[in-house]
Amino acid sequence: MDPDQTFTEMLDAFGHGDYEGAAEHANNLAHWLNRGGFPPVLEVSTRVKQTFTVSDQLAREFCHAACRLVLDQHETGCDLDFTFEIGDVCQEKPEGPGMS
Repeated sequence: MDPDQTFTEMLDAFGHGDYEGAAEHANNLAHWLNRGGFPPVLEVSTRVKQTFTVSDQLAREFCHAACRLVLDQHETGCDLDFTFEIGDVCQEKPEGPGMS
C-alpha cells in the first residue's frame, strides 16, 4: 500500500466526478490507516508561498476526514461541487448570484 499514491488517486477521482473510484480509494486508505499504517506525507502551502510539512498525527486526521467526505458523498449521491487541482489548495466553489 502506498498511501501517498492512494490519497492522490482518491482526490483525482473525486475531482473528476468518479465517485465510485474515489470511494474505493477512500475505503482502501481508511482501512490502511485503521490498521496502523502510516499516513501520506502532506504539505500545506500558504498564499505567501510558504510550505509546511504536516505532522503524521495531523495528516492521519486529515486523511480520515477526507475519506469520510468522499464516502459520504458516494453514499448520499450529493454533489459537493469541489474543485481539486494538482498543486493548488482544494476550495469549495462559491455559490450565489454572479459567483463562478
